[in-house]
Amino acid sequence: MRIPKDISNYRRTLLTLTLLLTATAAQSQDFLSAIHPTAKSFQQVAVFDVGPTTVPLDKVEAAVLSAIQVYASAARSERKLMPSSLPDMPGALTFEEMKLPFGMSIQMPKCEGAVDIINGADTAMAQYGDTTMSMACIFPYAKGYRVHYYAKFSESSGGTLAQVGGAFGKMITRAIGIGDNTQFIGITITNIQDKLVAAGATTKLVGLQPAIEGKVVEKDELAEQIASSKQQQQARGNAIDARKELTSIGLNPNSQDDFVSAVKRGDKLAVKLFIQADSVDLNQADKDGKRPLEVAHRKEVIEMLMAAGAS
Repeated sequence: MRIPKDISNYRRTLLTLTLLLTATAAQSQDFLSAIHPTAKSFQQVAVFDVGPTTVPLDKVEAAVLSAIQVYASAARSERKLMPSSLPDMPGALTFEEMKLPFGMSIQMPKCEGAVDIINGADTAMAQYGDTTMSMACIFPYAKGYRVHYYAKFSESSGGTLAQVGGAFGKMITRAIGIGDNTQFIGITITNIQDKLVAAGATTKLVGLQPAIEGKVVEKDELAEQIASSKQQQQARGNAIDARKELTSIGLNPNSQDDFVSAVKRGDKLAVKLFIQADSVDLNQADKDGKRPLEVAHRKEVIEMLMAAGAS
């Protein structure tokens, strides 16, 4: 029996309304966002340890690039010069604050020291308010490579007719369990690892923020060494800054006499800078045979010296 066209249309309309009502009941917050302008974002970082060094950079780059290209409508790589000697510790993805008008700012990913930077963008759903920007940084080191993957998913709705329509569409897909585009970030992470292994590289996922259900992060053998290296770099930076500041206020950072004089007069700022500069001996006795801690009289100065290891 043939169903009349108008009845068939009616059934399709009824099915659509049913799906919308189901989505509304299950995703009431999404229903409101479909009408009122909203915006949200989600960020993900994954870190892979890749080895050995005998795996060519070309293969590592090709594996990561092809994994990102699966969902990125535009992806490109920017190759840098390989250092003449590989460092013991790999570099890392960092974030730098970028100032915006009206007192606003955003954190921008930065890959200083990377030999390869891959940028990708999934803008297929941009007219509906969804975009995913991604970046992968490849850092060489003595034992192989570190690959840092960063992705930011941005979602806005309610601003245009297309975004309103897109929001209703997302309501339906979420109501029936399909989810949203953030799932493709997790799939890309899996693809990166799989393609690196296929390229002949041993690959471990050693970092993942935030956690993703079902993904196992392995122990990072370099974690303690990297943390120690960062602390040493920070200490060196603090020492350099302190020496510059001492010079700017007329004190010689390497002068034991200037240091002891600051201790005797209770100059907290100068003593703190000498300690940070790490350029004088905190226990060297003066011409009278007294150590800095013995000639200190101000409580705060005594506490600073003792905390720094003076005796």
